[in-house]
Amino acid sequence: MRKSLITLSILFLFSCLLGQEIDLIDHSNNGFIDYKHKNPTLASTLSLVIPSGGQLYNGSFVKAGIVLFSDAYFLKMANYHDKERIKYKNKLNESDNEFEGNYYRRQMNYHMEKRQSSYWWVGITCFLSMADAYVDAHLYNFEFKKNEVEIRFTDSKLTLSYRF
Repeated sequence: MRKSLITLSILFLFSCLLGQEIDLIDHSNNGFIDYKHKNPTLASTLSLVIPSGGQLYNGSFVKAGIVLFSDAYFLKMANYHDKERIKYKNKLNESDNEFEGNYYRRQMNYHMEKRQSSYWWVGITCFLSMADAYVDAHLYNFEFKKNEVEIRFTDSKLTLSYRF
């Protein structure tokens, strides 16, 4: 456990060093517009290490709240079902009655399945959060970049122009 925590810390620090924002200047229309790029790899890494970290990095605060609430809910449910599973396991060990034992065993298995399901939902939420942060980082400058591409339809031809 300690080695994996150290490895994750080193990967996080390394990704922070490589994930600095890049300043770009748009020279179109004789004006200067400064805008920044977001690093998609850093955004997805932050979402992996810190719940909703990539959404915060991209400035999507509502999504960050939703991801954080979802992760907290599923972890809370996993913890609840684990406590219930342990409770019914102890009751099963103390029970002498066969019918009570079957009931406690069913309840223990039910809460174990619910706990596993909650852990799966935490993983799914983490994966979707990483994918969302990655895509949002790629589309961070979309409003500025769409002005660089122009498509014109004339009588019989199509003209595509791209300004650098």
